[in-house]
Amino acid sequence: MSERYLANVWKLSAIRVIRGSLTLSVPTIVSYWLSHEMTMQDVMILQSIFSFAVVVLEIPSGYLADVIGRKRSILWGSVATLFGEIFYATSNGFNGFLVAELALALGLALISGADLALLYDSLLLSGEKEKHRQGLSRLVSREMFSFATFSLVGGLLAVGNPRWPFIVAACFSAFGVVLAASLHEPAIERNRVRGHLAEILAQCRWSLIEHGEVRHVILRSALLFAGVQSGLWLYQPYLEGNGLSRTLIGFVFASFSLTAGLSTRITPKLETRFGLSKLVLSSWIALAAGYFLMSIGAGSASFIFILLHQVVRGASAVLFTDELNQLVRSEYRATVLSVRNMAERIVYSILLLPISVATTAVGLNSILFVLGIVAVLGYLWDRSNSQRREAMVIV
Repeated sequence: MSERYLANVWKLSAIRVIRGSLTLSVPTIVSYWLSHEMTMQDVMILQSIFSFAVVVLEIPSGYLADVIGRKRSILWGSVATLFGEIFYATSNGFNGFLVAELALALGLALISGADLALLYDSLLLSGEKEKHRQGLSRLVSREMFSFATFSLVGGLLAVGNPRWPFIVAACFSAFGVVLAASLHEPAIERNRVRGHLAEILAQCRWSLIEHGEVRHVILRSALLFAGVQSGLWLYQPYLEGNGLSRTLIGFVFASFSLTAGLSTRITPKLETRFGLSKLVLSSWIALAAGYFLMSIGAGSASFIFILLHQVVRGASAVLFTDELNQLVRSEYRATVLSVRNMAERIVYSILLLPISVATTAVGLNSILFVLGIVAVLGYLWDRSNSQRREAMVIV
């Protein structure tokens, strides 16, 4: 029996790698959008809608995974992802891209949280719970390394035909559906006595209001995620403005994911040595430094500044998940992880909307400088909050 659950570990890792095929289009997707009569403001609006869709779907999907099983949730999410890629490969404008983004949002919401909860439960039932932090690190780092490979390949594919990255991604997503169908669902006690809506609201209240430690972890994760993710859609125009060709941008994006993957691998060791709070505060410093340097840097080597963001991206992918898994009971784990993901998307969406307007109004470099200031404010808030909580523990 334990072998079946251990098989989930490598299958979940493979599914994460396959999901990395979504990044085939990332190095050139902004240009792809702009070539279909979209503006940068349209791009930001499209991504805001995507994030709001994830927010709306995130909690119900996490609860659904806890109720009907993580395997089914991952399977349905894989199917939705496949349809999203097919829509992207066959669409020619904002409306078609919107349908594709909504399908991808559904896929992301159904899988996120469910896969991490299934990983934890599979290791727990296999008697290898102590390996969870290491397993989580490997899972995420392999995904990051797959991002690197797919980014490189995607940049080359787009030179031949801008639609090829989506077509190839759809092929990988089809294989992901097959893998998801082969997962094994652990036998978990499921205690659900209230209605679905009441249960969802109860878990949101518990996570964000009643349990102070869980609330603190979720809020830190959300703010740091928003700080990193807000710069993603600015990277391509920034790099092109500094003289990089689209082919080279594929290589550059590959270096981003490699850096994030390496950061993910070493984060558990650094956390053991320095503690969570010091790593999070250091992440805010790196995030602010990256934005400030980007705002003043120029030339083809300016992509180096973005590598600071990738260090933060890799670290934040594992910093908070393991802590939440230890704080939350198994039957609620996917729901609470979805609450975390929802909080991340809400903060990100709130930050993205003014960026969409300001990018056209004041220019790219000014926006990067403002994002650096936002990161500094995040650092000051985090340090103040951490000191206050430490003082409460001492008292």
